[in-house]
Amino acid sequence: MLASGRRCDLPPEGPRGFEPLNSVKPPALPEVTDNASLNWITRAGGIEVWILKFGASLELGAWTLGAYPLSQTIGILPGACYITLVAHADLEIQTHTARTPGPFGRFYLQELLNSGGMADIWLATDDKNKPYALRRMLESYKWNFFAKRRFIRGCEMLATISDHENIIGYVEHGKIKGQPYLLMEYVEAENLKDLYTQHDPILTENVAQILIDMASGLEHMHENGYMHLDFKPENVLVTRNGSVRLVDFDLAQPIDDKPLKLAKNPGTPEYMAPEQLRGEPITHRVDIFAFGVTAYELLTNQRPFPGETPAEILKRQMDRSAFFTMRQLNPDVPANLEKVILRCIESDPEKRYPFVGVMARELRSALYV
Repeated sequence: MLASGRRCDLPPEGPRGFEPLNSVKPPALPEVTDNASLNWITRAGGIEVWILKFGASLELGAWTLGAYPLSQTIGILPGACYITLVAHADLEIQTHTARTPGPFGRFYLQELLNSGGMADIWLATDDKNKPYALRRMLESYKWNFFAKRRFIRGCEMLATISDHENIIGYVEHGKIKGQPYLLMEYVEAENLKDLYTQHDPILTENVAQILIDMASGLEHMHENGYMHLDFKPENVLVTRNGSVRLVDFDLAQPIDDKPLKLAKNPGTPEYMAPEQLRGEPITHRVDIFAFGVTAYELLTNQRPFPGETPAEILKRQMDRSAFFTMRQLNPDVPANLEKVILRCIESDPEKRYPFVGVMARELRSALYV
């Protein structure tokens, strides 16, 4: 048996002593992109060896395959290839990231600011006591290469667009003891959802500027060739002076000349456009729809298309017999502003604004800014 981490060269038929299982159909990989596949399978006793293939390269995987979590790395092949064991037993791997302040590489984690999805966000300081926001991937995703790629892709994308006052500032990203992290500017802020849940007066005092800042940040992102795909109140930070920072770009994708067909359907259903919920090819106009839903919620404290499931939300989007306009819920909303938001949340993407820039200009005009 190979020792963990030991380098090995496998013959084409697999490791000696292992029974080839050429007839076994590999299970689906729900957490892996389309170009990933299981290269081949062998078995020794109750243990199976799976080699996960991304294009021309083989990599260690740590996804749950069926009911069986990947267990132990047993070798590193030439060309950065890995082998992983899967135990056919009630094996449960639990890894936990310590959520207590302490050192992390050259940084000191002072306070946990937020936790959700696949990362924690800490108030961190360097050796000069300068504060940063440090986003650290959870240890439970340690072997999830799909999640790691998504995390790193979001970091790389932020690095290209952060030169804007309404995008969170990028400092650096990398790994410390194998844990991916993203270092960002630290701002005293809360997310938009928490603020309107608390009925914070900062919203009523700065609502026009918040709407314009959100549109400005999204416009900058689109002009630089990316769509957010997870635009929602939780990903909009508002400082105490009412300025906005857009955050969390893990799901972002390049804007192409033709609609993008996603292998999966990531995002938050409440803020997803009908074409997203149906799993159809999408364009940057899904971000315009998400902006409209976020603005509607900000101005009325209600979602325009409530529902417990994606199917229920989609039904409300397509059948608007029970739909309330913003002015029905909040008569203080200017008619011209309502017109802008309603165009953003049209079910037909062709009826939405063609570009965020066009929407932003009409938004400023409606708000007399």
